[in-house]
Amino acid sequence: MAGRLEGKVALITGTAGGQGRAAAVLFAREGAKIVGCDLKVEGDQETVRMVRDAGGEMVSIEPLDLGDLDKAQKLAELTEKTYGRLDILYNNAGAARFAPVADFPLEDWEFTVRNELHLVFTMIKAAIPLMIRSGGGSLISTASVAGIMGLPGLGNLAHAATKGGVLGITPQLALELAPYGIRANAIAPGLIQTPATEFLF
Repeated sequence: MAGRLEGKVALITGTAGGQGRAAAVLFAREGAKIVGCDLKVEGDQETVRMVRDAGGEMVSIEPLDLGDLDKAQKLAELTEKTYGRLDILYNNAGAARFAPVADFPLEDWEFTVRNELHLVFTMIKAAIPLMIRSGGGSLISTASVAGIMGLPGLGNLAHAATKGGVLGITPQLALELAPYGIRANAIAPGLIQTPATEFLF
């Protein structure tokens, strides 16, 4: 099955570990050239080493705060400067805070919205013009079952709101971007054990 992404360029956010690292390694194994980013410097540099040691190509920026549109645009500019095109945008990066609603401070709500929904918009805003110039491609965003159903025991309100937002914007993106040959999809996994979710296990 190797080679399914041969010649493609994939921009994957949140590549310091977990699902982002797994995607970077897998996409590279399938032939894609990878552009990554993360706030976590050492983890992201380790992912770059893993991809390159396996014979793949990857460049990345760290630390990078995608909630800042200017920073997201720098990542898109790196993609164009390095590889000249963009075929896949995988919005994986995210960070949430959890507590029951009665104990959930406004700053934690704002943190979660900024780091799970706002940064999806900024990255799309920055990267889609390059994808259009590249002739189309695939936009993938990580949502969650939390955006579909209530989950007990997590204090999940803000996370549910942001992931529901990701699910909500995806059909609109699909409609708006279809004329440019860009597909838009969201994936909604259940709870996955990664460094970011270790405290839940």
